[in-house]
Amino acid sequence: MDSIHPEARRNINERALALLETFRRYKPPPTGKPKFPSERIPAAVLADDDFIDVRILTVADPYGRTLAKFYHHGSAMVGLKEEDYPDLSKIVGALQKVAALRNRLSETFLEDHVFLWCRGRLRDGYTGTLIDYLEMQISADVHPRTVWAPISSLEVEHEFTIGDSRICPITAQFLNDLELRSEGAVAPEDREHSRAYFQSLRQKMQGHAAVVVETDAEPVRAFELAMAKAEAAIGILRLFSQAALDPGLICPCALLGTEHLPIARAVLVANGQFAGARSQSASKSMGHWRLDADLIREIKGAGLDDTAALIKLQKPTAFQTVVLASHLRYSKSTMVDDLGDRLVYMLTALESLYLKDGSEQIGQNLGERLAFTTAHTADEREKVIRNVKAIYKFRSNYLHHGATISERHEIGDFMMTAYNGLEVARRNNENFPSVEEFCSAVDRYKLGGVRPFRG
Repeated sequence: MDSIHPEARRNINERALALLETFRRYKPPPTGKPKFPSERIPAAVLADDDFIDVRILTVADPYGRTLAKFYHHGSAMVGLKEEDYPDLSKIVGALQKVAALRNRLSETFLEDHVFLWCRGRLRDGYTGTLIDYLEMQISADVHPRTVWAPISSLEVEHEFTIGDSRICPITAQFLNDLELRSEGAVAPEDREHSRAYFQSLRQKMQGHAAVVVETDAEPVRAFELAMAKAEAAIGILRLFSQAALDPGLICPCALLGTEHLPIARAVLVANGQFAGARSQSASKSMGHWRLDADLIREIKGAGLDDTAALIKLQKPTAFQTVVLASHLRYSKSTMVDDLGDRLVYMLTALESLYLKDGSEQIGQNLGERLAFTTAHTADEREKVIRNVKAIYKFRSNYLHHGATISERHEIGDFMMTAYNGLEVARRNNENFPSVEEFCSAVDRYKLGGVRPFRG
């Protein structure tokens, strides 16, 4: 593991010792009762034997924000109440800034283990420092882990890469091998449950493509890192779907379980009797996306690898950071059925690239800069400017007057311009240090200067 700077080690250890002074004894809070009984069917029933060690009691507000933490000590509870709990959060924040910990330990892990260290010092006679304790936990819990994140509505013929992630098919053989390798760790009495579990995995995941991410972290942090990389990889992939250029389609590809596929469902009752159930898609999806070897080769040739390279940059420039963010924001529009919402995503993506700051006149500057980067003749540029002006009118009516947008032809033309505008920025991401420099170069070209970019 990378070493922790001595000054950071000393500072955090001192703050941790000060935190110990804020722990107090409290009476256990009364157990709250629900205001009305739930009719939901329990997913599982837990017996007393299932609870091995309730180490920490967390008190949260109705929004899930932690207010206090306690541990049991005899008949009392010891811990941090609302006025002192922020001190623990500040130590966790400082620990997350340490390079040796940032990509290995999650906020949840750090918060729990800082609290457990406090309990060990106050109750169990532990004498080590907080950093010493965390380094022991890293040795025990941080290991290389490969995370497979299934993608909804996507199949691939073979593996390929997006950035530093792999897109792989979840095959029957892969799941069979996983089950076989796990059998030795399963007690005989639990094997039936294990078989049922893997059968459930097959039904949910087999045949789907997955984003495969390599991590070196404790389980929660491994999951967090993998989900962030997976969302970025899927976001870039959606840019090469039909939905990126067709306002009548949505792309259903997302992390499995987070996909937006609106389906209306109803139970029919006639004369008090069950008369059936119906379901119907509430939007036009591009359907199950199957990428064979030819299609994978095609989207790679269309710029998949070049776009994905932005993810791998260790020290991106300000412009490269915005270019990547704008591509991912535009990608989100492909999952949205409502045309007004799609315009909000698309225009936000373009405004971040083609406006210098918030003081510029938005519609005029965006329209003219897009015209000069994506079109080549005066007639084509005038058409782009008129189209952008109309699009802003649609968006204004949608946001401020609740108007429904149905002008698919005009939006289709705009999507082609927007897509080309993103591509110009992507192809020239190494040529400009900032959005302001990029926009200034376009403005000089408008005045008759040399074309300053490729594409």
